[in-house]
Amino acid sequence: MVADFFEKSVGIANAEEVFMNAKGFTGWDVLILLSTVVLLMGLVLLANRPSRGARGGRIQCVSNQKQIALAFRMWSNDHANQFPMSSGAKDSAVAGDPIPSLLILSNELVSPKLLLCPEDQKRGPRALIFAGLAAKNISYLVGIDANETNVASILTADRNVVLPDLKQPQGLLSITDSGSAQWSREIHKQQGNIALVDGSASQATQDGLRKALRGSGLATNRFAVP
Repeated sequence: MVADFFEKSVGIANAEEVFMNAKGFTGWDVLILLSTVVLLMGLVLLANRPSRGARGGRIQCVSNQKQIALAFRMWSNDHANQFPMSSGAKDSAVAGDPIPSLLILSNELVSPKLLLCPEDQKRGPRALIFAGLAAKNISYLVGIDANETNVASILTADRNVVLPDLKQPQGLLSITDSGSAQWSREIHKQQGNIALVDGSASQATQDGLRKALRGSGLATNRFAVP
């Protein structure tokens, strides 16, 4: 078996002969030979292991949200501690449209590429410029009532938050019962990511989502979902 592997991996046609002649090797020579074979087998297994791209996509999504939250806070610092959802883009946000709030952040965000999760298969492509930004370029909802005085409120999150009817919302989403909210399978297989006003961003299970909604201290959590 080892000889067959050695022949296929290393390309030695007479692998059987090599191993037969190993009788004259010292114990140290045999140890080196076996170590080399084990190393080669390990490299083959490593090369053929399943891709971990999904995990990388989830981490990238958290990074995106952290940068979006930072952009919101930078904008807020220059505008009397107000987010776009409670000032210049208030009407559109309350109507369930997050795009104006995100467009206002164009200087702080630098690139609209951050607005698309790499695991959101139903949205895309990534927008290269802010002009013409549309829902298809965005994976993240925006917390309408997020404000600087409530650092535990949800600023942004994956858009796949649903209520018991399990229909993927688009537009205004109002959650009065945190225990009824859940992640759909649309992006992270019934999980998601959340960024709070305090600038933190993290992965969240179903329970984590509900805990974040309760922790906001809001009787109703309202979101503008792209």
